[in-house]
Amino acid sequence: MMRLGHWLAFILCLAGAAAAAPEVSPSTVARDPDAWIISPAEADLPLGRQLLSERSDPDGPKVIVRDPGEVAEVTPPVTIDVAFEADAGAAVDLKSLKVIYLKLFGIDITKRLRPYLTADGIHAVNAPLAPGHHTIEISVNDTAGRRTVERFSFTVLRR
Repeated sequence: MMRLGHWLAFILCLAGAAAAAPEVSPSTVARDPDAWIISPAEADLPLGRQLLSERSDPDGPKVIVRDPGEVAEVTPPVTIDVAFEADAGAAVDLKSLKVIYLKLFGIDITKRLRPYLTADGIHAVNAPLAPGHHTIEISVNDTAGRRTVERFSFTVLRR
Protein backbone atom coordinates (compact mmCIF):
# COMPACT_ATOMS: atom_id res chain seq x y z
CA MET A 1 0.00 0.00 0.00
CA MET A 2 1.33 3.42 -0.91
CA ARG A 3 1.75 5.99 1.85
CA LEU A 4 0.10 9.40 1.53
CA GLY A 5 3.48 11.13 1.14
CA HIS A 6 4.35 8.86 -1.78
CA TRP A 7 1.00 9.62 -3.45
CA LEU A 8 1.58 13.35 -3.05
CA ALA A 9 5.10 13.06 -4.50
CA PHE A 10 3.69 10.95 -7.33
CA ILE A 11 0.99 13.54 -8.13
CA LEU A 12 3.48 16.42 -7.95
CA CYS A 13 5.86 14.55 -10.21
CA LEU A 14 3.11 13.84 -12.74
CA ALA A 15 2.20 17.52 -12.75
CA GLY A 16 5.84 18.37 -13.41
CA ALA A 17 6.17 15.66 -16.04
CA ALA A 18 3.37 17.24 -18.05
CA ALA A 19 5.62 20.22 -18.70
CA ALA A 20 8.77 19.79 -20.77
CA ALA A 21 11.83 18.83 -18.74
CA PRO A 22 13.92 21.92 -18.05
CA GLU A 23 17.29 22.27 -19.70
CA VAL A 24 19.92 21.94 -17.00
CA SER A 25 23.45 23.24 -17.22
CA PRO A 26 26.09 23.86 -14.58
CA SER A 27 25.51 27.62 -14.83
CA THR A 28 21.74 27.17 -14.46
CA VAL A 29 22.22 25.10 -11.32
CA ALA A 30 24.48 27.77 -9.86
CA ARG A 31 21.75 30.41 -10.40
CA ASP A 32 18.69 28.23 -9.78
CA PRO A 33 18.75 25.68 -6.93
CA ASP A 34 15.52 24.20 -8.29
CA ALA A 35 17.23 22.95 -11.47
CA TRP A 36 17.71 19.23 -10.80
CA ILE A 37 18.77 16.19 -12.78
CA ILE A 38 16.68 14.27 -10.23
CA SER A 39 14.35 16.40 -8.11
CA PRO A 40 13.40 15.76 -4.47
CA ALA A 41 9.82 14.95 -5.55
CA GLU A 42 11.11 12.35 -8.02
CA ALA A 43 13.52 10.87 -5.45
CA ASP A 44 10.61 10.46 -3.01
CA LEU A 45 8.56 8.39 -5.46
CA PRO A 46 8.13 4.73 -4.52
CA LEU A 47 9.98 2.04 -6.42
CA GLY A 48 8.13 0.02 -9.02
CA ARG A 49 9.02 -3.16 -10.86
CA GLN A 50 12.44 -2.68 -12.32
CA LEU A 51 12.79 -4.97 -15.31
CA LEU A 52 15.27 -4.13 -18.03
CA SER A 53 13.33 -2.36 -20.75
CA GLU A 54 15.22 -4.18 -23.49
CA ARG A 55 18.12 -6.57 -23.99
CA SER A 56 21.60 -5.46 -24.96
CA ASP A 57 23.32 -6.56 -28.12
CA PRO A 58 26.58 -8.26 -27.04
CA ASP A 59 28.40 -6.41 -29.84
CA GLY A 60 26.84 -3.03 -28.96
CA PRO A 61 28.75 -0.08 -27.54
CA LYS A 62 30.14 -0.38 -24.03
CA VAL A 63 28.57 1.77 -21.31
CA ILE A 64 31.12 2.04 -18.49
CA VAL A 65 29.95 3.58 -15.22
CA ARG A 66 33.12 5.06 -13.70
CA ASP A 67 31.48 7.18 -11.05
CA PRO A 68 29.60 6.39 -8.79
CA GLY A 69 30.77 2.97 -9.99
CA GLU A 70 30.24 0.07 -7.61
CA VAL A 71 29.81 2.39 -4.62
CA ALA A 72 26.42 1.90 -3.01
CA GLU A 73 26.31 5.21 -1.12
CA VAL A 74 27.69 8.60 -2.06
CA THR A 75 27.76 11.93 -0.26
CA PRO A 76 27.14 15.23 -2.03
CA PRO A 77 28.59 16.67 -4.16
CA VAL A 78 27.99 13.81 -6.57
CA THR A 79 29.89 13.16 -9.78
CA ILE A 80 28.35 11.11 -12.57
CA ASP A 81 30.95 9.81 -15.01
CA VAL A 82 29.81 7.34 -17.68
CA ALA A 83 31.96 6.44 -20.68
CA PHE A 84 30.75 5.17 -24.06
CA GLU A 85 33.01 3.01 -26.24
CA ALA A 86 32.07 1.55 -29.62
CA ASP A 87 33.63 -1.51 -31.23
CA ALA A 88 35.94 -1.03 -34.20
CA GLY A 89 34.12 -0.10 -37.38
CA ALA A 90 31.31 1.78 -35.61
CA ALA A 91 30.85 4.90 -33.54
CA VAL A 92 28.50 5.67 -30.67
CA ASP A 93 25.27 7.27 -31.93
CA LEU A 94 24.64 9.98 -29.32
CA LYS A 95 21.28 10.83 -30.90
CA SER A 96 20.02 7.42 -29.77
CA LEU A 97 20.93 8.03 -26.11
CA LYS A 98 18.11 7.54 -23.63
CA VAL A 99 18.52 7.92 -19.85
CA ILE A 100 15.63 6.75 -17.68
CA TYR A 101 15.25 7.30 -13.92
CA LEU A 102 13.48 4.21 -12.61
CA LYS A 103 10.88 4.68 -9.91
CA LEU A 104 7.17 3.79 -9.86
CA PHE A 105 7.34 4.62 -13.57
CA GLY A 106 10.26 5.51 -15.84
CA ILE A 107 11.15 9.21 -15.96
CA ASP A 108 13.11 10.26 -19.06
CA ILE A 109 15.97 12.50 -17.84
CA THR A 110 17.90 12.48 -21.13
CA LYS A 111 17.29 16.19 -21.83
CA ARG A 112 18.42 17.10 -18.33
CA LEU A 113 21.76 15.36 -18.94
CA ARG A 114 22.41 16.79 -22.44
CA PRO A 115 24.53 19.70 -21.07
CA TYR A 116 26.87 17.12 -19.53
CA LEU A 117 27.13 14.96 -22.67
CA THR A 118 30.35 14.69 -24.69
CA ALA A 119 31.36 12.40 -27.54
CA ASP A 120 32.95 10.12 -24.91
CA GLY A 121 30.03 9.91 -22.45
CA ILE A 122 28.33 11.78 -19.63
CA HIS A 123 30.40 13.77 -17.15
CA ALA A 124 28.55 15.78 -14.49
CA VAL A 125 30.57 17.19 -11.59
CA ASN A 126 28.47 18.47 -8.66
CA ALA A 127 25.42 16.86 -10.29
CA PRO A 128 22.18 18.23 -8.83
CA LEU A 129 20.73 15.00 -7.43
CA ALA A 130 18.30 14.91 -4.52
CA PRO A 131 19.10 12.58 -1.61
CA GLY A 132 17.63 9.11 -1.93
CA HIS A 133 18.03 5.81 -3.76
CA HIS A 134 18.49 6.18 -7.51
CA THR A 135 18.41 3.60 -10.29
CA ILE A 136 19.39 4.86 -13.72
CA GLU A 137 19.04 2.99 -17.02
CA ILE A 138 21.15 4.16 -19.96
CA SER A 139 20.58 2.88 -23.48
CA VAL A 140 22.59 3.85 -26.55
CA ASN A 141 23.15 2.54 -30.09
CA ASP A 142 26.20 2.48 -32.26
CA THR A 143 26.16 3.51 -35.93
CA ALA A 144 25.68 -0.16 -36.90
CA GLY A 145 22.35 -0.14 -35.02
CA ARG A 146 23.50 -2.33 -32.12
CA ARG A 147 21.95 -1.27 -28.79
CA THR A 148 23.32 -1.51 -25.26
CA VAL A 149 21.27 -1.10 -22.08
CA GLU A 150 23.10 -0.61 -18.79
CA ARG A 151 21.63 -0.02 -15.35
CA PHE A 152 23.26 1.23 -12.16
CA SER A 153 22.01 2.14 -8.69
CA PHE A 154 23.33 4.25 -5.85
CA THR A 155 22.08 6.18 -2.84
CA VAL A 156 22.79 9.86 -2.32
CA LEU A 157 23.06 10.46 1.43
CA ARG A 158 21.77 13.58 3.13
CA ARG A 159 24.44 16.03 4.18
